[in-house]
Amino acid sequence: MADPTTIVQYAQQRSAKLSSALAAAKLQLADAVSTIGTERAKLDAATTDFASLEEQIAAIRAKLSAIPTPADGDLLLAQLEQAIIESRAKRAAITAAKTAMQAAQSVETSAAADVTSLTAEAARAAAFLTQAEAASVDRNKLTTDLDGPLSSLNADAAKALDETKPAGANFKKAKKRVGDDLPKPLLDRALKRREAAAERIAKLTAARQTADAAVRKEREKSGAIALAASSWVTLVRAEAAAREFVNAGKSRFDQATTKLAQVADPTVAPLTPEQLGRLNAPDPLKTSRKDAADEEKAVAALHKTFEDKQKALADAIVAAKAEPDDATKQTAVTTAEGEVATAKQLFETALGTYRGGNEPIMNAWEAAVPDATWRLLHDYAEAVDTLKNMPDPAVLSKDVKDAEKNFVATQLVADKSANVLVDLTTEQRQRAAREESELQNSAANLFGALRGDN
Repeated sequence: MADPTTIVQYAQQRSAKLSSALAAAKLQLADAVSTIGTERAKLDAATTDFASLEEQIAAIRAKLSAIPTPADGDLLLAQLEQAIIESRAKRAAITAAKTAMQAAQSVETSAAADVTSLTAEAARAAAFLTQAEAASVDRNKLTTDLDGPLSSLNADAAKALDETKPAGANFKKAKKRVGDDLPKPLLDRALKRREAAAERIAKLTAARQTADAAVRKEREKSGAIALAASSWVTLVRAEAAAREFVNAGKSRFDQATTKLAQVADPTVAPLTPEQLGRLNAPDPLKTSRKDAADEEKAVAALHKTFEDKQKALADAIVAAKAEPDDATKQTAVTTAEGEVATAKQLFETALGTYRGGNEPIMNAWEAAVPDATWRLLHDYAEAVDTLKNMPDPAVLSKDVKDAEKNFVATQLVADKSANVLVDLTTEQRQRAAREESELQNSAANLFGALRGDN
């Protein structure tokens, strides 16, 4: 039978295997109970026969003590010899029956434990199958939506940002509008500040992902079960990303294109001639403003270097904690800490100089922009970000399908490892019980073997 590739197939196979294993355990239990009864009957019969033979031996010995002539003793001695042989055979049978019954009792105990655990596990497997079937319906709907009605959404988003295509007409107009409203140095700095803020958020996400990856890698070292757990997390995240896109992707696309249309509309929050005049004042203020923007740009570059060094330090710390015995990785943390300190000092020095000189000029220039214009620029940048970063539905669909297949594959390996361990543990337990039974009767067995009882 081919290995399952979906969770429902896996759940069905596991439920069937557990049902079969439960039936086998019940049969083993019944066989053990039957064997106990059989061996107990043998033990009782052998015990009764042994007692009878011991009485015969005692009676023969009594007669031997009172024989009238030596000739009468020969017959009694022959009878005594046969009775002793049969008595010793019965004693051997008693020991064998005890040993077999104790071994069967150990099998009964083991099988009863298996029946109890397999009953509970089969119930959990049945519940998991029910959940898997419901989840499969939801998962299939996600991939159907991604592969069907939403399949072209990221392509549509790309077209909406293509100035050469009809779909990109509003983007082209909106881009020109914000460029006309705001002087280029001021516009560039505003967009770069926004981009830097977005990068800071992305770095936090990346830092968390680095830690996640390190934890996942360390867990996977502990074996198949940990690897299956890690692959389950990957599946959950893939489904969450797909579900978020299916539920909100189209509305985000619509909102982005609507915002571009609003920004492109010159009747929405237009600047007055006076406002345009203040924003585009001639020299010497024009040059002073450009110098201030250039200095802010230089400070921002130093700030970015400082943040990059902080991220590198965070990654080095994770790597060092993942391999605490690696001296190179421990040294890398110290090195990264020094680079962070240097970058911080350079940034803070430049920031202090900027605040003591050109920052008031930039602040006044920014204050000359009406809030409605800032809002339009924000809407423009947000719409562009949304369209530029629209996920690919085909990739999301593939991620979900691949994650499900990978989970099933790793879970099968984990199950195999767990089953092998259970089988070996059961065999170990039963062998230990048989050993204990033999040890308990070892003296009788050894003496009986020495004497040739059996």
